[in-house]
Amino acid sequence: MKSTPQHVLNDLQALIAGLKQRPPTDTLLINGKYVTVGDWIAVLAGDVTFYTKVVDAQSALDSATQARDAVAPTIIGRLSTTKTVLKASIGRQSPELSQYGLKADKSRRSRTLAEKTVAAGKGVSTRKARHTMGPRQKAAIHGVYPEPTPTTANDGGTTATGASESTPAAGTGTTG
Repeated sequence: MKSTPQHVLNDLQALIAGLKQRPPTDTLLINGKYVTVGDWIAVLAGDVTFYTKVVDAQSALDSATQARDAVAPTIIGRLSTTKTVLKASIGRQSPELSQYGLKADKSRRSRTLAEKTVAAGKGVSTRKARHTMGPRQKAAIHGVYPEPTPTTANDGGTTATGASESTPAAGTGTTG
C-alpha cells in the first residue's frame, strides 16, 4: 500500500464507498473492538477531512498565487513609482527616507588620479580606433573641390567639364 497523501485519500474514499454498501448496523472487529459499519464510516470520513483540507488549501494557495502573479507587475510598478516620488520630494540622501523603509542613496566616490588617468587613456585610444574627432578638429578639416579639367569638344574648342559654352560655370562670378 502506497502512503502518499493522494493514495491514502483515494483508499479512504474507496473504503467508505464499499462500506456504504453494507448495512450500517453490521459490526466489524477492528483492533479488538466491535464497531458498527455506520460508526466506522464516520471515523473514516473524519480522516478524509484531514486530507481534503490540505487539498482545498493547496488549490486555494494555487489560485491565490495566480491572482497575485497576475497583478504583481502593477503592484511592483506602484512600489517603484512611490519610492521614486518619495526620494524626489524628500531628497535622495535624506535621513527621513528611513521612516518609509527606504535607504538613502550612496554618494558617488571620487575617482583616484590613477583611475582618471586610465579613463583618459582609454578615451584617447577609443577616439583613435573609431576615428572620432572633437568640434575643433572637425572645424580644421576643409574639403578641397577639384578644379574642372578642360576637355576637347567635337568642334575643336575647349570647354570645362559639366559646363556648356553658352552659360558660365556656377561660382565664376561672371554675368552675362
